[in-house]
Amino acid sequence: MSRAESCRPADSPCEDGTQRAYAGRWSGVSHRGSAPGARLLTLTMALTLCAAVIVGSSGCSMYRFGNCTLHTPDVRSVHVQMFENDTYRRGLGPWLTESVAKEIQLRTPYRIADARTADSFLRATWVADRKSVLVESANDDVRDVGYTGRIEVTWTNRSGMPLTEGRIIKITEDVSFVPEAGQSITTAQQQMVRNVAQQIVNQMEAPW
Repeated sequence: MSRAESCRPADSPCEDGTQRAYAGRWSGVSHRGSAPGARLLTLTMALTLCAAVIVGSSGCSMYRFGNCTLHTPDVRSVHVQMFENDTYRRGLGPWLTESVAKEIQLRTPYRIADARTADSFLRATWVADRKSVLVESANDDVRDVGYTGRIEVTWTNRSGMPLTEGRIIKITEDVSFVPEAGQSITTAQQQMVRNVAQQIVNQMEAPW
């Protein structure tokens, strides 16, 4: 990212005791009788050592590493509100809510919090789903069934401002199942919930 962010406060290692320690070390070096080149080399070594200590102690003060590079530093917690379900299939909302919460805990630095303390809010609605026959046998037996779901997601801060590039994220997911292999609509829903949860968390990454 172009903006340097701080993941944790870092005190300058050249302040207070450390500064005096290095000052004492280098003030004890005698330069009497030394050539100008030797004095310059000594000064260069001192500055290089101090710079190395500063960089090594600064943590994420200049750059952000790991999960810090993928997620906005302005958000530390998220409240995952129970997702709504506008379809006729019961249980999809709670199922997806649980899967998304687990995915956030697994892949992001955000803490799951309640609505009173969270600094961001994730909401979603399963707006539609449908089945369709993809493959039939010569005897009109269903061999492969498609299952499509549409989900709309919003992620906002406490002021209601969106934290994603678009205010509403629209996700359409297609999966299929084979009845002859013992698969069912539940098999397809399980796969879809897993895929959609991953897509929702992908959208929570900070844009480059």
